[in-house]
Amino acid sequence: MLNQNLKNIFSIFNQNQINYLVLRNYFPIEELNHSADIDLFIMPKDFYQARKLLKKLGWQKRLIPRNDFGHEEWFKFDKMENKIFHLDLQNYLKVFSQYLRKKQLAMIFYSAIKLDNTFFVPSSTVALILLLSRVTFEKEKIEPKNLISLKNLWPQVKLVKNYQNEIKEIFGEQASLAVSKLNDSKIIDYNFYQNLKINFSNNFKFKEFFLGYYQKMKLIFYKILMIFRPIKLIVFLGVDGSGKSTLISYLAEFSPIFRAKLYLGWNNYFFPFLEKLDKPKKNKLAAKISFFLFHLILPFDYFGRYLKAKITAKYGFLVADRYPLPKRESDQNNLSGRFRAFSLLLTYLLLPGPNILFILGGDPNLIWQRKKEGSYDKFLAEYQRCLEAAKIFSCEKTIIDTTKTFDQTFNQINSFLFSVFGI
Repeated sequence: MLNQNLKNIFSIFNQNQINYLVLRNYFPIEELNHSADIDLFIMPKDFYQARKLLKKLGWQKRLIPRNDFGHEEWFKFDKMENKIFHLDLQNYLKVFSQYLRKKQLAMIFYSAIKLDNTFFVPSSTVALILLLSRVTFEKEKIEPKNLISLKNLWPQVKLVKNYQNEIKEIFGEQASLAVSKLNDSKIIDYNFYQNLKINFSNNFKFKEFFLGYYQKMKLIFYKILMIFRPIKLIVFLGVDGSGKSTLISYLAEFSPIFRAKLYLGWNNYFFPFLEKLDKPKKNKLAAKISFFLFHLILPFDYFGRYLKAKITAKYGFLVADRYPLPKRESDQNNLSGRFRAFSLLLTYLLLPGPNILFILGGDPNLIWQRKKEGSYDKFLAEYQRCLEAAKIFSCEKTIIDTTKTFDQTFNQINSFLFSVFGI
């Protein structure tokens, strides 16, 4: 059974007479629920309306476009399945290094098939050509699952009368010639795909060069635009040993939405000279000057790191493994403490506050056993400082017990994310 989100898309597209094709029809229907992304080709004349309908259904567009021309990525949090669905909308079809024309697209849609009385897919002959092109040109490595799909498609194509003529009429003589050389043994022959690539790579077109140049300029423009766009900052706070790095890495594997990271630790400076200022000085006067200069420039360094990371936040989400916090009140009684507090205030003015705050807690004694770095008293003070951060930031926040099993901890994070962003 298809997920309700996908059913809604196909149902509304059908009602509004949007010409679309699910390009991954060479996989079983059920796999659409679990695939990393779903490739939807939309007829260019229907593309604008399709985007409007997706927005109404709560889908969001990726903020920085992809490198390849004619693709748009959309995503949506599904609270029912605790999954993020991805759509790859395409309004250009590139087959064997050539973009298809309107007449060719019209023939593809004319031969389309409706599966399960729900959504439209290309015919078996069209699907074979699209997959051959995908395996040959779009992927650096030939994936076994694609070869399995080709093996499943090939017997269906051979049942179609005059399939070579159909392929020739839609895709041209070279595509028909390529299929004429295909047989059961060549489907698993890597040399066959290498030869295809050599034969078709000579079809260099000025249009392709122009579109590639246009896409590069577009990416630069959107990256500049990202500096001014608001993003959602997800912050993890916790002492060493609480599992920040592990959980953030796993979150990035869970979905590409969370792969943009902001590092706010005491290294990896935006201004490299800060590392020298941060090193201990033998001379007291030099140490004082370095201290004040360091804490004066640090807020701007944080801001520089934030802007640098922000232009990588393709989907509008940025994950930070820490956030500057106030020191204890007893540390703010002298001049150095007050200047550090001023530096922090300036940081809060420059950096955006968290949109979601995960405070990694649990039994401190169990967390301490994981690393045992420094003194236990210092560890407890830092642990308490992280817990008190819940009072500082007015955002969505929760305390995560990281002394449970990893799956339990991540499921708690996952559930909270979907409670905030899910439908």
